[in-house]
Amino acid sequence: MKVTPRRLMLYFFLSSVLLSTSVFLIWTYYGRGLPLEPPWLNVGEVKAFGEDRQKGNVVSVQPWMLPQDYASEQAFAQKMDGYLQEAQKQGWLNPKTLVVFPEYIGTWLVVMHEKAEVYSQSTLNQAMLWMVSSNIYGLLTRSAALPKRIQSPNDQMAYGLFAFKASQMAATYHRVFGGLAKKYGVSIVAGSILLSNPSLKQDELVAGNGELYNVSVVYLPTGKPYPQLIKKAYPIAEEKTFVAAGAPQDIPILDLPIGKTGVLICADSWYAQCYAPLAKDSVQVLVVPSFVSGQQAWSKPWKGYSGQPNPSEVDKQDIQKLTEGEAWQKYALAGRLAQTSIPLGVNVFLRGLLWDLGSDGATTFYQEGQTWQATHQSKAALHCIWVK
Repeated sequence: MKVTPRRLMLYFFLSSVLLSTSVFLIWTYYGRGLPLEPPWLNVGEVKAFGEDRQKGNVVSVQPWMLPQDYASEQAFAQKMDGYLQEAQKQGWLNPKTLVVFPEYIGTWLVVMHEKAEVYSQSTLNQAMLWMVSSNIYGLLTRSAALPKRIQSPNDQMAYGLFAFKASQMAATYHRVFGGLAKKYGVSIVAGSILLSNPSLKQDELVAGNGELYNVSVVYLPTGKPYPQLIKKAYPIAEEKTFVAAGAPQDIPILDLPIGKTGVLICADSWYAQCYAPLAKDSVQVLVVPSFVSGQQAWSKPWKGYSGQPNPSEVDKQDIQKLTEGEAWQKYALAGRLAQTSIPLGVNVFLRGLLWDLGSDGATTFYQEGQTWQATHQSKAALHCIWVK
């Protein structure tokens, strides 16, 4: 075959494309993850309330999370296990113990096995750009499943990343929290995780295609998941553009060793309609895994309900008058439980330095008409409240 200048140019062009593609593929898989290091628990307070009457207890874990804690399954498992080891040292863990982790504790598993640069970025947007650039082929495979209601490029990018990583995230979350529940012989409310169309199949947490949900899984002392998932019913404004809502009437009542238990994910605890069926069915314990973003958000003026109209019972004069922390006391778990027959409630928050998200909140307790908050601090905290 005669080699013409045109054939030669085509050869060099195709060779260049092949070489560039090969280099890019090598780059996308090079330098993922971080070396495994001992977890930094950063515990500021360890405190128990009440006394052991052999009726069970709730242990709240306010963790201090960093991006590198999500670099691998081993790193995440070590961090979670470290907090339970501390609770065990205090003598808090028994077959009737319910351990509660905060909202979104599993969500940042989306950065697992990513390039080291993802964990060192100063902003979440920068970290996401690194993820997009090194997962472009995987994201393209998820474009067909993108719900039509998701319109903005940022939301589409976020959806693509979570949908692409969902199966890996679900498997890791399931192994870690199921393993810890079995290891310590306790029930665990595993905070929450953002997954596409999650379900339980043969006692395994799996992700499918379609909408993203903010979902919580409860693990029994056997290590198996409770057969019903809890989906957040009221996504806040920052979530609702790419996170689907569950239905308040579908929030389950869980028969656990500690007794009948309800779980409301963060903002759901601000709505009276989420409490009515729980109180009607004589729920004994209500727990609320939460996350409030922003540094010093707890002391800033409250802006009112996020993503939903303010309910009619909300005093409009409280908006911009109460602080965020005061509003949580009045309109969330502490204030709402006082209007029900539910005797015990615990609200726990995610803390840490996750890029530029910021975090705030203080663990809140309600027991038989009395409400109080744990020490407000920028550290991890472990608390135990015994059933009377």
